[in-house]
Amino acid sequence: GPEGTVRVIENNYKIDIDYYVAVDFSLFSDLVDALGGVTVDVPKAFSSTYWDYSYEEGENHLDGKAALAFVRERKNLEGMDMERGKNQQRVLSALLKKVTQSEVILTKYTKILDSVEGYMQTNMSNKDISALVKMQINDMRGWNIKSVSIDGGTGMQTTYSMGSTKLSTVIPYEDSVNEAKEAIHAVLYPAENDKAAEQAKEEIDEDNIKDNIIDATLEEFEKNLLLNVFEFNDTKVSQVMTKINDTISIDINANSEEVLKIIKDIME
Repeated sequence: GPEGTVRVIENNYKIDIDYYVAVDFSLFSDLVDALGGVTVDVPKAFSSTYWDYSYEEGENHLDGKAALAFVRERKNLEGMDMERGKNQQRVLSALLKKVTQSEVILTKYTKILDSVEGYMQTNMSNKDISALVKMQINDMRGWNIKSVSIDGGTGMQTTYSMGSTKLSTVIPYEDSVNEAKEAIHAVLYPAENDKAAEQAKEEIDEDNIKDNIIDATLEEFEKNLLLNVFEFNDTKVSQVMTKINDTISIDINANSEEVLKIIKDIME
């Protein structure tokens, strides 16, 4: 049931889900009609195999039955199940945007609730739902809806619902799951991203400090070689160091003969 789905998502994506809403496919038709239809941006034209509906590339205004055919379609889509999931996201996003518009939530709130009655499971109380509606009415802010989908391959595997019977199953790609997890965490836990960014900055700063220490150590090493090994005076050391800095740095692991050759080459 919904609670099991919530636990799976929480475990796989390391998030906390306070509320859920599970809807029946039949809800789409009544809810979309209650809202006066929704507008969905279709990336590529296709036709429904269920009813006599065609969807053009670009914006399509859908009534309830057209929306239901849209979210059910799989066979005529290039991405099959994956693309159907994305189409369902497109309709859900359109529904949420329509519901949160001021004129809709003020004039059709009761009609919307009547349309979903019997088709929806949720752990939100009536008090929670009313509080959410009141908040939206008071704020009247638009929602910035972000959708993320997970890609995967197919294979024959056993499933929870069918026991030992193997079925064609979508197996998510690990990289795709991780990308989705990062996108979700960026919205739910922004402080987590700030902390990671700060840690990365500290590591960069630490590397820069180490580089500066190494550079200073090499410079001191070069000066000592010139003064003590080659017995140059301060003026000569300054001249050679300028040449070295302008051309090449002496390797700290170089022996005396190699250093001498480098200096002679620089001075010639």
